[in-house]
Amino acid sequence: EEAPLILFTILGQLAVGGCWATSWLFPPLWTLADRLTTPLRLIPHLIIGLGLGLGLLASFAHLGSKRNAWRALTHLSHSWLSREILFALLFGLGWLATAFEAIFLQRSTSELTSITAILGIGLIYSMGQVYRLPAAPGWNDWRTNAGFFVSAILLGLTAMSPVLSYEARVSGVPVPPIFWMFIGTSILLTLLAQLALLQKRTSDILFHNIRVGVTLSAVILTNAGIFYPSGMDWLGPLIFIAVLVEETLGRWLFYRSRV
Repeated sequence: EEAPLILFTILGQLAVGGCWATSWLFPPLWTLADRLTTPLRLIPHLIIGLGLGLGLLASFAHLGSKRNAWRALTHLSHSWLSREILFALLFGLGWLATAFEAIFLQRSTSELTSITAILGIGLIYSMGQVYRLPAAPGWNDWRTNAGFFVSAILLGLTAMSPVLSYEARVSGVPVPPIFWMFIGTSILLTLLAQLALLQKRTSDILFHNIRVGVTLSAVILTNAGIFYPSGMDWLGPLIFIAVLVEETLGRWLFYRSRV
């Protein structure tokens, strides 16, 4: 029962976080690359679109009465769920516009990227507000909103870093070590923020400890990437896998913490 919601939140956060990461990770590389410009620009947008599309399909599968799904937008004035759906649709339109630019114009304007990123902020905030229910003490806390934003940043950075490494290798334009160190430091700080937000649940102590262990392994791998930037080709995917496992466990524990 919780699987569609877990998929929707993780994939939605990955899509939004990927959009934020793409806005500053790739432009220096794309500017210097003198070949394969269109395919290089298209890869991150495809990942973002795939995450958003699969996430929306997962959320649709969770609906009890799918015929009434169109009515979800009729309660914008008092329903955070309606606002979440609206921002998801608007973010999707923003993604389409940025993908159109990348494919046909071979560019990414800061204005359009900024608008899409802002719509992503609205989507993530709405996601968190959906769960801020007074009847669910385990959810009605500021950590819910903060956790959604931290997870989006973490998933976006760790998903796009291996893509950046691949594009640098294909284009022949190396990523400066200082830039890898900056990316690694950003991931590390976000992982530490995630650890600070963790709440121990006595009924799920085993899975809580597993999540902490996986997160700490991601911290160790990220530190290795900071001090050994040339190893990000193989460290990046390992960091993303660790974060994906940690986020899946975290989302599962989140739904179990309703009471």
